[in-house]
Amino acid sequence: PPPPPRGGSTAVVLSLSPLPSGSLLATIANTGDSRLLLSPPGLPFSAVTVDHRPSSPPERARLRRAAAAGLVTVAPDSHRTLRLYPGGLAVSRTLGDLALTKACVASPEVFEREVDASVGGRWRFLLATDGVTDSLSNAEIASAIGEGGGAKEAARGVVREALEKCGLKDDLTHP
Repeated sequence: PPPPPRGGSTAVVLSLSPLPSGSLLATIANTGDSRLLLSPPGLPFSAVTVDHRPSSPPERARLRRAAAAGLVTVAPDSHRTLRLYPGGLAVSRTLGDLALTKACVASPEVFEREVDASVGGRWRFLLATDGVTDSLSNAEIASAIGEGGGAKEAARGVVREALEKCGLKDDLTHP
């Protein structure tokens, strides 16, 4: 039989729903190491989601059980990044990667935040790949976004800054 298909993805999804109070409920689902950063009016960006990597304590505990059952091996690579083998994944949750489905799960973590729209200013949400968040700190992302311009200009600024700082080493797209 042919080998199983390789490849997968990570995802972060944001849904905004109105609340009776006039505020919005932000529901965020995350699988992998894509990330959502949130900036209330006048405040810096902070991470809402957590990365699903073999090095995070909750994921490490789950992966130890999978390793004890013979489903996966967790070991560092030459850069000391913990990876899942077979496959060499640096994430512990993905959508796809069929060779590791018994240890690398697709179950998202779900987070909720109330967004009070009556507060002056605008709330900012940044959904980003690890190619950005591994290259730039939250403060560097905020600086690259700036206060003016639209979403397209902000995205170009973040990607440009990540490329200038670290080069193209991940799944970033040129601006």
